[in-house]
Amino acid sequence: MLRLLKSAIWILAAYKWGDWRNYKKYYPTILFMISGDLVYQFLTYDYPLWELSDPLLNATLTTLLMVFINWPASV
Repeated sequence: MLRLLKSAIWILAAYKWGDWRNYKKYYPTILFMISGDLVYQFLTYDYPLWELSDPLLNATLTTLLMVFINWPASV
């Protein structure tokens, strides 16, 4: 539940302070961060660095939530 709340806060912050007119300038960085994190998650699937425990989401859904919402919003 907390991860969903954090993602909602990221979305609201990106909506308010995001540079939406120049999104094409940041697009390669967003793709690099997403692809890098997905490759990392794929290579270390059996040996995670930390446990992601959430009663509503399993580790895979939590990772996908972070990859597709938090990373692009942070860029």
